[in-house]
Amino acid sequence: MIFSYLNFGRLIIYFLSINFLVIGNAFGQDTIVHRFVVQHSSTLNINGTSNVKDFQCKTSSCNSSDTLELVRTSEKAEPVFIKNLVSINASEFDCGMSMMTNGFLEDIKAKEYPQIKINFLSFQRLPKYEQGIEKINCHMMISLAGTSKTFNIKCILETDKSGFVHLKGEKFFKFSDFNLKPRKPMLGLVKINESLQVIFDLVLKVLK
Repeated sequence: MIFSYLNFGRLIIYFLSINFLVIGNAFGQDTIVHRFVVQHSSTLNINGTSNVKDFQCKTSSCNSSDTLELVRTSEKAEPVFIKNLVSINASEFDCGMSMMTNGFLEDIKAKEYPQIKINFLSFQRLPKYEQGIEKINCHMMISLAGTSKTFNIKCILETDKSGFVHLKGEKFFKFSDFNLKPRKPMLGLVKINESLQVIFDLVLKVLK
């Protein structure tokens, strides 16, 4: 019996060793890993129009505990994210007027789906984090009101004087992209247009 336990223990150690070797080989010597900690000062703005007045709904309620990890396994490989989630509290959007805010939250089903999620999938290349503006193509998935869509967005990386990196981008969407319909307040006299402009500014602390 003692012999069997010893053999079983050796077998477990053997398989663990193989697993560690496989993980180690997956990220070889040429692997580069960049880590980003999302700061609470990050913002997301959604701009819309109607037949009466344009409106802007904004929030700075990004989850500051979110961390992104970007990995490039070789010089020819596209950098991909292995930790990629940024979550935003949908209920904390402010459109400047309570009636407009309540209606917008109803439009995006904030009570039913309290989180807007941005999953970063890949960058076109590794960022350089130089002073000034650096343009880079981002591939990401946005989840809103229970529907997820993937998009390629032209982003800007800008390093400020404090060393924080601002990842900025904008994209035009339609309510229907996420299976939503804009409301018709005031007995239908006010018509919200389908097109929305989403602008984000993620403030990141880079841990290379």
